[in-house]
Amino acid sequence: SELSRPQPTPLSPQAQRVVTHIIDGSWSGRSTTEVAELMGKSLSSASNYFMEIGVVASEALESSGRRRSIRRLSSDERGALLDKMEPFMSSPIARQAFYMTDLDMADIDRLGLPAAGITALSRKTMLADDPWMTLASDDPHALDGISDHLTEVSAADEPDLLLETWRYSTDETDGCVNDVSLYLSLNDGTDDDPRVEGALDELRERMLS
Repeated sequence: SELSRPQPTPLSPQAQRVVTHIIDGSWSGRSTTEVAELMGKSLSSASNYFMEIGVVASEALESSGRRRSIRRLSSDERGALLDKMEPFMSSPIARQAFYMTDLDMADIDRLGLPAAGITALSRKTMLADDPWMTLASDDPHALDGISDHLTEVSAADEPDLLLETWRYSTDETDGCVNDVSLYLSLNDGTDDDPRVEGALDELRERMLS
């Protein structure tokens, strides 16, 4: 009956991380065991993430005997999956902080943090970057090593740096956060800048190609 079926709820951060890799095709065909290894999580945790995803979109997964795995989806299917899953996903950003610093950008680059936000979007599209650099980490202590050189300020104070602390791994490639997570972090409807919207459309095409 309808009553006994589990109802979709917002995805946990780690289940959302799995979905980002289903949508960009990078974990296509991976089993629960392989996903657990890729995430550094237990098999039972990975099974739970698959269950969460299956409640919203069972078509993203397939079973063969006791083995569950991520289906190989066409780019159209992945686009449809993004539209279906997006209401159950949220921005990966847990906290944002603006800083002024007396360090030069080479010192900040040495931290090895991936570009995020508008900085990452500007590297992938024709969009111009913000006046500050946006970086991300899932480690709340990512800037502790340079904290003596940072002053937390507001966006109005001409900051040099914006750090996003993420709820799950940034899964960076080419020095930028994962495309799908980047899309989710910026596609929350708060920025009604048509240039950002256009760049997000471009990003969406890129991540589904």
